[in-house]
Amino acid sequence: MVWFWDPNVLPEALPAIGTYAIGWSNVSSMIFMLINYLLAAAIYFGFSYYRRKQGIQIEKVYKEIPVE
Repeated sequence: MVWFWDPNVLPEALPAIGTYAIGWSNVSSMIFMLINYLLAAAIYFGFSYYRRKQGIQIEKVYKEIPVE
């Protein structure tokens, strides 16, 4: 979650966070990223539920993947 902080701002200059409109100072950016995380979680858990209804346990499939 590094996108919260603007790398061009030093820690002493906390009121000036967001010199190029990312992070906490840009509310629409925060809402957009929150929606993306929620959408990703909904897709993951939705398809996990869908596959479980079909009798496929995704957790077991992941356990069969060999460790590199």
